[in-house]
Amino acid sequence: MSTTIINETIERKRKLSYAPSDHCIVPPRFISAKKLRVLCPSLLRSSFSSPHSSQPASFTALPQELFCKIVAYIGPTSSSLCALSQVTREHNAFVKTIGDAMMQRASLRFRIPLPPKSECESSISLFVRHARASKCVHDSLEVLDGVLRKEFPVMCVTSTSFHRGVSKQHHASPKPNSETTTTTTSLDQCNRITIKPSEVDHALNIALCLLSAGKKHYHIDLEQAMNIAESASTTALAWRVSSLCRILGAKAYQYAKARICSAVELEEQHDYSIYQVTDVYRVEYEEGDEFEDDDLSVDSSDFDVVADEDMMLLDKASLVMKLTVLRDASAHRQVVG
Repeated sequence: MSTTIINETIERKRKLSYAPSDHCIVPPRFISAKKLRVLCPSLLRSSFSSPHSSQPASFTALPQELFCKIVAYIGPTSSSLCALSQVTREHNAFVKTIGDAMMQRASLRFRIPLPPKSECESSISLFVRHARASKCVHDSLEVLDGVLRKEFPVMCVTSTSFHRGVSKQHHASPKPNSETTTTTTSLDQCNRITIKPSEVDHALNIALCLLSAGKKHYHIDLEQAMNIAESASTTALAWRVSSLCRILGAKAYQYAKARICSAVELEEQHDYSIYQVTDVYRVEYEEGDEFEDDDLSVDSSDFDVVADEDMMLLDKASLVMKLTVLRDASAHRQVVG
């Protein structure tokens, strides 16, 4: 009896496996592209694009995610964003939506937002102009940051061993002392100079443009100076401009002052060495020889160029510090008021 029931159960399972009913789930079978082309060529033609198709892919058929990646790749400062709005009406609406959303953020990040050039200017065009102004200020601040990362050597120029009031026995003594050690240290610092006066001058010019100084002749390119000044007056990067310009002005002032003191001291050393040589070695002149006082004088042309350059750096650095103090004072009055 049990054997008969088992056989019937096996037979029933065998029939179900070979003759599936409507309630059975049939697993899908893999059909290759070759068989699918034979069975249903229209379905394959609509599902897969042929590489030899004569119709090129349309730019308007791009998905929205891919279009957003293209916009991000172009960047906010490119005028190609304005060209994208002229492809189709759909792209115009999409780019306009991006421009409206970004202008809301730009209005929060700009102290004085840029006005539209005309009533017909699109939001994306206005946003591109805001992005370019912000990038101009940001690039200028990066230049100042790169200069401040370098070393501004402040040379120790107070060495009393070269003054005229020092006795000759002190110079003839071979024993080292603290004064000669100070002089050696100052010379070592001179050898470790990592920044050039031209770099300091260029950084001060940029700082004066960022602070919207009255004179615009700090750059050779006047248009660049005007763009920096106009962009800095609108963006909300005033706090960073004041911070970097304050540090740059202080370091440049100390740097220029140290160079001026060093040049004056070198000139005094040159004068003292000449007078010392004439005191030790007395020169006898024959009759007919003329004493030329110019041979013992210091050629001031070697110091004039350096002195003028250092004085210019000193004036610019002091002007930068004054402008930063005035800007901080006005900002404080606005906050208090």
